[in-house]
Amino acid sequence: MALGGEPRHLGHVGAALHTKLALNQLIASLTHSFSLALHAVQQAGVEVETFMAILRESALYAPTLDKKLAKELADDPSTKREKRKNRNDINRTKVS
Repeated sequence: MALGGEPRHLGHVGAALHTKLALNQLIASLTHSFSLALHAVQQAGVEVETFMAILRESALYAPTLDKKLAKELADDPSTKREKRKNRNDINRTKVS
């Protein structure tokens, strides 16, 4: 199983570690920025799929954003509030 292209010599001991940390930072920053942007358009009333269609056509798009989309939507606090409200309604119905 290959983890990437050809191995690269990056210099002194520890250079590969620092490079990996830098790449991880980019991934974390991208994910966080995507979350902020997604919630901003949702608050503005823009359809998520419309936003994603525009994003997919832009140079800003990275395939990892589609992988994160479902989780972002599942973690949406308004969705959680609605689920909690529905669960409470069901529990009240059972008690009655």
